Amino acid sequence: MPFSAQQTYTIALQHQQAGRTEQAEALYRQIIAQVPDHADALHMLGIIRSQAGDLQEGAALLERAATARPGHAIFHLNLGNALKGLRKTDAAIRAYGRAAALGPQLPEAHYNLANALKEAGRLDEAIAAYRRAIALKPSLVEAHFNLANSLRDSKRGEEAIAIYRQTLALRPDHAGAFNNLGNTLQDLGRHAEAVAAYRLGLQRIPNQIDILNNLGNALQKQGQLLEAIEVLQRALALKPDNAAALANLGNAWRANHRPDLAAQAYQRALELSPRSDETRWNLSMMQLLLGNLAEGWRSYESRIELTKELPRKFDQPRWDGTPLNGQRVLLHPEQGLGDSIHFVRYAPLVRARGGVPIIQCHGLLLRLFKSQPDFGQIVNMDDPPPRFDLHCPLMSLPLAFGTTLENIPAKVPYITPDPALAGRWRQRVSSMSTNRKIGLAWAGNPDNPSDYIRSTTLAALAPLSQLHGVDFFSLQKGPAAAQSLPAEMRLTDLTNELHDFADTAALISALDLVICVDTAVAHLAAAMGKPTWLLLPFAPDFRWLLYRPDSPWYPTMRLFRQAEPERWEEPIRQIAGELRAFVTQ
Repeated sequence: MPFSAQQTYTIALQHQQAGRTEQAEALYRQIIAQVPDHADALHMLGIIRSQAGDLQEGAALLERAATARPGHAIFHLNLGNALKGLRKTDAAIRAYGRAAALGPQLPEAHYNLANALKEAGRLDEAIAAYRRAIALKPSLVEAHFNLANSLRDSKRGEEAIAIYRQTLALRPDHAGAFNNLGNTLQDLGRHAEAVAAYRLGLQRIPNQIDILNNLGNALQKQGQLLEAIEVLQRALALKPDNAAALANLGNAWRANHRPDLAAQAYQRALELSPRSDETRWNLSMMQLLLGNLAEGWRSYESRIELTKELPRKFDQPRWDGTPLNGQRVLLHPEQGLGDSIHFVRYAPLVRARGGVPIIQCHGLLLRLFKSQPDFGQIVNMDDPPPRFDLHCPLMSLPLAFGTTLENIPAKVPYITPDPALAGRWRQRVSSMSTNRKIGLAWAGNPDNPSDYIRSTTLAALAPLSQLHGVDFFSLQKGPAAAQSLPAEMRLTDLTNELHDFADTAALISALDLVICVDTAVAHLAAAMGKPTWLLLPFAPDFRWLLYRPDSPWYPTMRLFRQAEPERWEEPIRQIAGELRAFVTQ
């Protein structure tokens, strides 16, 4: 006597529970052939096929089961799992939502729904679903962890930190929680606390690669470069092919002013992870710093994908340096104002190639650039550009022109102030001082991530105030302009009358010398051919190269370099000595 469908189902289930999935699958198919809407057989066969990797059939079977018995929460939950495996996230969310509605006390339904919502970027909904899952099952460790991750992704760092700590209270050896706790603390600039979190993680999970990697990164940000290098080398001894650790080691060597070793680390990281635009960009800056401009400019193109600096996409093709036949070339800005001043020198060369340059620029540069006869048409970067045929980012012009150390276009001045405006400033400044007139700028844009290494303070320049025959004029804008004046320094501050760089250029024209840190003022003064003494950090920007006291970009510029990180005393002492000689010339 043949078995009934229910009897066959019971036997199939016993096979499945004993791990005999082939026998179970055959019996489930036999049942479905006899009873096509047998919900339990469809459900179990769907699970078997999904676990075997056949998610297409698994999802189809589970959907049939959920249709046959629409009020069963587990059917919808497992359907959601199969759909999520197929990357059908929206459909998975609907299935999980149905499971959660049918089984409001089922923590797995809320947890899986939260994961799918997080994957879809619906973070607020995901956070609510994680909280519901945790309320139903407080011991659900991964719900705590993913809730914290969602809070971090939502820029709710303080809340995320609290939940990471709850995760670690439930599972003290949760490597991901230690990692992301430290990472969130770093997001908030709390690097010392991040280091402590990583160290505790390594006590509990020794030799955990990701924690070692992140600890090295945090130590570097604290300026503990030698320990950062040691920690990252430990990570690489455990796993030599860890591209992230190699990239961070490159960063540490770079900060320690070893661009040769940094470049080696970046090169190896790229061999392992060739699509990393960040690593390629970092490598480019080491290549440029080492003077390998040909390779460096090519690698530097990775910045465009990485930083998304370009404000808009263009339908017109990008210019690659080929000859132009009267074509109109839009030269558009990226990064800082100093970069625009630095690389706008190429605009006349575009004209020499037969093109008609159109330069977009920041509003603060608009009036200055418009007064330059060789620059071509100047437009505000916030306005729609006029008609053009080709385009090129300003910082890609060195690549387009094949720039090497031997052919840098270094003729200055390539920027001159408006003659009438400059004449008024020269007359005014001359009436205020008969001494040598020195411009000072001691800080850059505080929003620049590297500003903390390149900027100094007005107080640090106090040794210059001991010199006689010198009057100082402030060129400093922004928050640093409010710093207290050192005793005995004669500093005239007229910066409230500097409304843009055309005004700044006119004031600079009335000065004998500009002393400044690596900011837009340095580029402007040197582009005008004004004697410019530049204070450089221990690990300088790529354009200043290594060791040399001059710049191939700016013939009237002298470089004064830190010998140790964040120590300005020695280069300022050197400037004070040179300034004594300058005053007596």
